[in-house]
Amino acid sequence: MKKIALLTAGIAAIMMTACQKDDNLPQEQQEKFTITATMPQKADTRVGFEEVTGDPLSSLKVTWAAGDIIVDANNDSHSLAGGAGTTSGTFNFKNQPTDGATFTCGIWSSNQYQSSSDALEHLGDTHVMTGAYNAETQSIAFEHKAAVMRIALSGLHKSAELTMLQITRTDYESIALYLSDNSTTVDGTFVAWVSVDSEWLDAETNLTFRVIYADYDLQPYLQAYPHTFSSPIAAADIKGKLLHCNINMNPDAAAAKQEFLDWYNAGMTTDFALSGDIDLSGVTDFYLRSLGEGKTFDGGGYTITGLNINNSASVGLFRLNLGTIKNVTIKGATIGGQNASAVGDNFGSIINCRAINCTIDGSAVGGAITGVNMGTIVGCYESGNTITSAYAAGGIAGNNAEDGIILACHGNGSTISGDYCAGGIAGNNVETITACYATPTSVSSSSDIAGAVVGMNDDGSANTCYWQHSSLTEGVGANTSAATDTTAKDDLANCYNNMNTVLAGTAADDAGVSWDATGLVFAE
Repeated sequence: MKKIALLTAGIAAIMMTACQKDDNLPQEQQEKFTITATMPQKADTRVGFEEVTGDPLSSLKVTWAAGDIIVDANNDSHSLAGGAGTTSGTFNFKNQPTDGATFTCGIWSSNQYQSSSDALEHLGDTHVMTGAYNAETQSIAFEHKAAVMRIALSGLHKSAELTMLQITRTDYESIALYLSDNSTTVDGTFVAWVSVDSEWLDAETNLTFRVIYADYDLQPYLQAYPHTFSSPIAAADIKGKLLHCNINMNPDAAAAKQEFLDWYNAGMTTDFALSGDIDLSGVTDFYLRSLGEGKTFDGGGYTITGLNINNSASVGLFRLNLGTIKNVTIKGATIGGQNASAVGDNFGSIINCRAINCTIDGSAVGGAITGVNMGTIVGCYESGNTITSAYAAGGIAGNNAEDGIILACHGNGSTISGDYCAGGIAGNNVETITACYATPTSVSSSSDIAGAVVGMNDDGSANTCYWQHSSLTEGVGANTSAATDTTAKDDLANCYNNMNTVLAGTAADDAGVSWDATGLVFAE
């Protein structure tokens, strides 16, 4: 740290002396020779930084920026004369440099400051490039020596003011990113941008991320997150790269995830309860395993993110459910397969579960909660999902099949499309759907069998179900002759008492689920 400060001060003093001396010369004597300086067009970082519009996770553009300075081995500096916003800039010199002379742009510092108004502003000053002068072409071809870490932090205290993010190596050397006037979001997230000298990370196997809050009382609860890399980092591999780091700073998150995976991969032979939110990004093969008969998975009200599955079988967090799944939220999942959903096929019970902002694509059926339901679903909620299927697509279940019961569920704000049939609660129904409420964004099918509640009611019962939509005209798209359809368009405030009446004595009573004027209610 002291070496960096002294070096910077020395450079500043030399530069000031040089500037004072040069100021006494006429402009034509100061600058007589122009060279072109280029940088890699496809590098992931740049000197003047900005996020690519519309995609915060894409690479950063590479250009020269106004005010950029290159420095030679004698610490003589030269300012950008032209080419700002491009990868080819011009710099004016008094004399032609010596062939092979080296130049540097930027001075890396382990102390950085992220502005709340411009989160990337500091990167331009701390990003380092080097290059050598080619006398034949009268140009310098720069290469990147630094990398940029985009650190997406979650699991932080909500709406809390931050003062620092500290990144520490195994040998305790640290980068300090000062965060004055920066705060976490209402969801407890924050994105930090840090310039990292590639040599600083070379051969590193461990990093620890520590957040410092302005309110010291918050500090004991969220101290640090240690991360171990699968193999040592090589400096040559990260020069000019944008490194994405997604880190849950909740100290219990890593333990909660590992506990779940240990139970899951061991065959789920016991009951299990989640102990915290978990992120399953990068974990695969969920479609291979099923929850056995008599076993319970209790989500404890926590949220599972990062679920990404694509397979030809029935797929979901569980391929089949023969037991009980309850009290869990699946958020932001991407699931594709034959019977695609949070739970591929349900033969047991699913209670008080939620699917939020997921993308579901079934080659046969697709539903936010389950693909095919042959068990009981009670008090479940889905919202903001995109559900497509080659056969039947539904907000709660793609196909409510033989022995399937859906009680007191709410389908809300999703886009649902099935080639054959589609519905806000179920695409196809051959059994019982009772006291459900549907407010989808859109429901459509290639065969025009689409309803706000049920697409095809195939000898099934859609009993005392209500819906609301500005353009849909039917609660059920099509009924067979033996089907029962008592769906109606109405506001929840007008119909929740009717739904509670028909729920009496059903599995909803056992689960403590009912409706009020604003939505589902669960007994304490």
